[in-house]
Amino acid sequence: MSASVHACSQNLNTIAERSWRLGPDVIVHAKGILLRHAIDTVFANLASEDVPATAKTSLVFELRRIEKGRLRLFANGLPIVSLSDELELAPALEGTLIGCAVRKRSDSAALHAATLEVGGSGVMLAGSKGSGKSTLVLSLAAEGARYLGDEIAFVRYDDAMIDAFPKSVTLKEGSFPLFPEVTTYNDPVRGRVRYHRPISAVSVGHRTSIDMIVFPTWSGEQGPARVSEVPAAEVALELIRASFGGLERDRRMLSLVRRLAQVPAYRIEYGDARAASEAIKKLLAASRTRVVPCESRASSDL
Repeated sequence: MSASVHACSQNLNTIAERSWRLGPDVIVHAKGILLRHAIDTVFANLASEDVPATAKTSLVFELRRIEKGRLRLFANGLPIVSLSDELELAPALEGTLIGCAVRKRSDSAALHAATLEVGGSGVMLAGSKGSGKSTLVLSLAAEGARYLGDEIAFVRYDDAMIDAFPKSVTLKEGSFPLFPEVTTYNDPVRGRVRYHRPISAVSVGHRTSIDMIVFPTWSGEQGPARVSEVPAAEVALELIRASFGGLERDRRMLSLVRRLAQVPAYRIEYGDARAASEAIKKLLAASRTRVVPCESRASSDL
């Protein structure tokens, strides 16, 4: 256990109030240093000094120690999960709070995607679990891209803009050696995970357009990344698969998908995050001069 987590475990009942804003209408409160530390591990960029007047949902989290050193997490007085130790707390809160944010956001579609700005252009990395989105977005952020979010992307129905949700990047064990060592947490579903907070993260409320959509695929092969253009029909299907709730969640989703399907989209197969980052930068540069690289056109019939 890291020194910081151990120190927090000694102060379970110490009052240390703090709030986090998950969206225009959702505010989260927590008391106790251990709980505050765990939420900050994932959501420090969403911390809020003031409770917005528009907040319609307020969640108060508490943590209690039960038998055999186990912990039980409560939300508004109701038990929601029991944990073996402190190292399971951050992953449990990550899932709980993302789920809450998705359910309470009525102005935006929620997509399983990472988002960032590269050279002023908005890029969305969408794909299934294990495709390398988190590794790639953290690599791009380390190279200077502005970080907007990982795991979850909120795209506004009315203007198709990304509404930044800059939680920490969640890395699974296979990507640990690529980045500096930090505390390792235990997730019952995903296994061992680590959280990294890019210094280039934007603030809550930042919005940007989606200028390119990338579907990364981890191949494990070293060398240049393989790039292929993705046709609009396939983009639409991929975005529906990546969405929380699909087309049934909101009748505005179909219109949004049609709009996003017109955005330039590429599939990138890579085994080296730096090679994939370079490929994305070249694609963006080409799009600004309206020149499509030959390797991108070659597979337009995917």
